[in-house]
Amino acid sequence: TPVLHPRLSASMLRTARFGLGVLRCATHGHRLSRLPPTSEVGNCLTSCSLRTCSVADQSRHFSACTYLRQEKELSGAEEADGLKQGTPVDPRTGERRKGSNWSDNTELRALAQRLGHDLKALPSLKIALTHKSALGSSQEQDHNRRFSDLGELVLKLYVHEYLYFRYPNLSGMGLYDLREHLTSQDVSVNIANYLGITDLIRCKYPLNLPRNLYIIQWAFYATGGVLYVDVGPQAARKLVHDCVLPQLAGKDVHDIIKLQHPKLLLKNILSDQGQPLPVSRLLRESGRLTHFPSFVVGVYSGDRLLAEGCGTSLKRAEKEATVAALMKHYQVEVSQAPLPSDREGEGRAVSDGTSEEKTSKK
Repeated sequence: TPVLHPRLSASMLRTARFGLGVLRCATHGHRLSRLPPTSEVGNCLTSCSLRTCSVADQSRHFSACTYLRQEKELSGAEEADGLKQGTPVDPRTGERRKGSNWSDNTELRALAQRLGHDLKALPSLKIALTHKSALGSSQEQDHNRRFSDLGELVLKLYVHEYLYFRYPNLSGMGLYDLREHLTSQDVSVNIANYLGITDLIRCKYPLNLPRNLYIIQWAFYATGGVLYVDVGPQAARKLVHDCVLPQLAGKDVHDIIKLQHPKLLLKNILSDQGQPLPVSRLLRESGRLTHFPSFVVGVYSGDRLLAEGCGTSLKRAEKEATVAALMKHYQVEVSQAPLPSDREGEGRAVSDGTSEEKTSKK
């Protein structure tokens, strides 16, 4: 353990113990703006904001800075020791788990059961939960990057397939916006937390920081990739239908889909259907000459009212009515729409049956 200077003040000792990197002069109380990169007393002096400390204060600065540097090296060595010995680390905080109740194999088995399979059927699940930072240079292929790339494509495929056949009136950009929302970082992190994937990620960095949330997203994608490789496409499809697609429940699609030029879009849709072009009509208004006017505008196609919208001006109310008409058109659902992936299992069973018949004939 590092030996403290006998003249080190109590406030500097307390600051050094907590590792805050903020030191103060014992005589003047001047705050050190940064930790000096080297152990020279002159650098300690330049770290003082006023640079008016005496030689005795310089020695105090030097002792405190040396203590902090030695503490940092000691904690780094302990952390490396823990990683070598396989001590479990909590990915949410970056600290080693305390107690003997934690078992990686038990938690992996429980996660496999939550995914609907046995751990023996998912031999690559541990790799899917391993980030590259947790491995050495000799284990470059034992991390989840390849599974993550594959899982991202697989999950987006089944999400896009469901949206394409469930909402036949949705435009291409609308499909893209909904798909990117369902596979975004926020949604992936929420699902990973719900399934307990976050607690099993092996990585060097704490996952409670916003800049490290991509690690959780990659682990969720890698889990989908492992299901696709180890079990089959139907397992990855089941993950999408059970966990990803329900994230649309209670969401306003208008906040997700980005509509540009809604009036032109509505005009093209009606012209393709052979219906009269949209016409805006003022239905109600109040307080036109006040500071808070209100207008209600309806969009008509011939004599048929498509939608209504309100706003503080005629232009805004017309835009809201047009967007509401588009949303009503886009959100037409086809319940129980057959999907091509529904026939994957049947096709495989048929092919197995035909191969068995051929072998029996031979």
